[in-house]
Amino acid sequence: MFRVSCNGGYAGRRTICSGVAFGRVEAPIVFKIEANGVANPLIVQFFIRDDPTKPSVYYVLNPMYDDRIDIEFFNVSSNGASACGDPVSVVSAQGVDLQLIFHVDRIQMAPNFRLTYEFFEVVQ
Repeated sequence: MFRVSCNGGYAGRRTICSGVAFGRVEAPIVFKIEANGVANPLIVQFFIRDDPTKPSVYYVLNPMYDDRIDIEFFNVSSNGASACGDPVSVVSAQGVDLQLIFHVDRIQMAPNFRLTYEFFEVVQ
């Protein structure tokens, strides 16, 4: 009966996927991204990692290899939410940039967390 769609919270960005996933530290939450005209899907793996050599609430977008990109979010150990401040550009194809914005809820050093995410398309 009802259909609801979100057209994006940021000007010029169109939401293509959003949701909530629960994960474990050091184990990936995996996203599969397909695009028209691109033969192989892109696999995006999102990791929470505890690493004393990295700053708190710090993310790294690793280079693509074998149709896979890893996003590592480090040292999320406080109560409440931690997030990236601006959308992360994951990949571009055919003049469109795929971006991700996220926040993570983790209680102290619990082995589990909740990821809230939204993927956007931005025409370049």
